[in-house]
Amino acid sequence: MLQFYLSLVLTDDDRDTVTRIYTKNYGAMMYVAENKLGDRKDAAPDMVHNAMLKIIDKLDSLDLSDDLKTRNLCITIVRNKCFDFLRSKEEKVGSLDEQSFSETEAQIDEIVVSEENVAEIMDAIESLDEKYVYVCLMRFVYGYNEKEISELLDVNYNTVRSRINRARKMLYDALRGVQK
Repeated sequence: MLQFYLSLVLTDDDRDTVTRIYTKNYGAMMYVAENKLGDRKDAAPDMVHNAMLKIIDKLDSLDLSDDLKTRNLCITIVRNKCFDFLRSKEEKVGSLDEQSFSETEAQIDEIVVSEENVAEIMDAIESLDEKYVYVCLMRFVYGYNEKEISELLDVNYNTVRSRINRARKMLYDALRGVQK
């Protein structure tokens, strides 16, 4: 499969980058996909394949200098592909409320992060529903903007903004005790 991915890129540097991403992250991506898909884990190779295609498509705009950040990005994209697949198999899909919580946006951005409370902040992020965890990590930890997140996760831009705003409110509420 690696040969197929390498045929999609034009430069030797990009081929080296794709090879590095694939060899270092394929196992973790398959593991995550199989776990997320449950009894539909036979679709895991397809989810990893779709994630790799998305990464190759956005290769020029990604910061892949840090192996841990790259690994987390690969895992986030494959998780999202799995959720999309599982959602497409469901008959009933609920609509998202587009309510915005802009009044808390400034408040959460003003929280000063110290070494003592980084663990509490990460715990608060990880305690959110998975659809919020991914956008929070990509936005607040890895520094991607809403448009980049939307493109990488194949999620509507307004949905990403809504999730970030909701997550900000939930994090603000959760972290009020941390900041006292």
